[in-house]
Amino acid sequence: MSSLTRTLPDPIAGRYRIESVLGEGGSACVFKAVQDELQRRVAIKVVRPGRESERALERMRREARVVAKLRSPHVVRVIDTGEDPVSGRYIVMEHVDGPTLRGLLADGPLDPARAIELTLQACEALEEAHARGIVHRDIKPANLMIARGNDGADMLKVADFGIAKAEGTQVTLTETAAILGSPKYMSPEQLREAHDVDARTDIWSLGVVLYEMLSGRLPYEAFTPAGLLTRIAADPPTPLRDRRPSIGRELEEVVMGCLVKDREQRIQSASELAARLRALDRASLRDLTIPDLPAPARSTVEPSAADVTLAAPAPRKRPFVAIAVASVAALGLVAAGAAALRRAPAAADPLAATAASSPRAGEPAAVAAPPPTVAPPPAPASASAAVATGTAERRDAPPTPAAPQARTSPRDARPQPSPSAAPSTKVAADFVDFGPRK
Repeated sequence: MSSLTRTLPDPIAGRYRIESVLGEGGSACVFKAVQDELQRRVAIKVVRPGRESERALERMRREARVVAKLRSPHVVRVIDTGEDPVSGRYIVMEHVDGPTLRGLLADGPLDPARAIELTLQACEALEEAHARGIVHRDIKPANLMIARGNDGADMLKVADFGIAKAEGTQVTLTETAAILGSPKYMSPEQLREAHDVDARTDIWSLGVVLYEMLSGRLPYEAFTPAGLLTRIAADPPTPLRDRRPSIGRELEEVVMGCLVKDREQRIQSASELAARLRALDRASLRDLTIPDLPAPARSTVEPSAADVTLAAPAPRKRPFVAIAVASVAALGLVAAGAAALRRAPAAADPLAATAASSPRAGEPAAVAAPPPTVAPPPAPASASAAVATGTAERRDAPPTPAAPQARTSPRDARPQPSPSAAPSTKVAADFVDFGPRK
């Protein structure tokens, strides 16, 4: 049980008996309780101890006034409000017996038909709120409750109008400077200035929620909060079909129409969004030519308002391993080339042969014998040796007779560099991979 529960009177205001904790936020805690007089379950929101600032109390009063004006069955109703001398100010709301949409998405993305039906119910709640000049400013899965209707079907209810903006209300400097809402679901204009928004900021947020219901992912993901805010402000959202290719193109167009940065080009109202969703043919919700591969289940932990979805870090490269492997391969190539050079027969030196055949002074000249037929050198033992020695002759080629040797003077015989040495060094260097360069 929460530490706050131990400090509260039981029953609160002499009428509401606490049973358990439903949720805790930054400035308030919500309890499940029983109204003894009517024997019905309710939810009570109480400001947390030490957080009884004028700002928190004003939010609670504002939420009670805003929700009291709404009659939609898709809004969590306010039953009572008051102030207890011990617990402080509280709001009594209807108890929704069901999970939040955040809890529902822990099992993965939803079927498109179910996601659209839930969105239509949210649109109905927002239509009434917008018609009364109320902008929610914090539409997200944690604020959408899923109950069961009398027919057993899903019954969505919008909760937490604590930071709602109503026409004619004063906006304080603190509210203007603070980020009010959950950044992952906030429109670009709300990120810039929370007070300079209208109903179209709720359309953006509901579009992000619909995107998440269909794909199990968010249109913007980043490593840091600053990176997330930058992407929302500057980058286009990831196309929905990139996340879940089986989604129909017409449904993708509606979802992406909610996520246009220029609010003048965005879907303009909840009624327009509802009309476009209803106009979709059920057969067009999915591309039946592509197998449906849902995203993996999401975590059941509800992120805080400043949280962002972190992309998986890229694996670290290991340049030393790559350099070691490349060095071993290079040494292998050089060794193979050297071995091939040792096995290859020495090429005939025409200058030395001419010098040996020249007669010495006073000796009769010998009749030169016809030059022997020179057999082609044997094929290298491996492809690497062939590359290293620069010989790539076909094995089935007929032997080519050697050309007649010209007579030259012994004085012209000078040592010449071996023609096969240079290519081996060059080719070996060409095959060395020194790893990734920074």
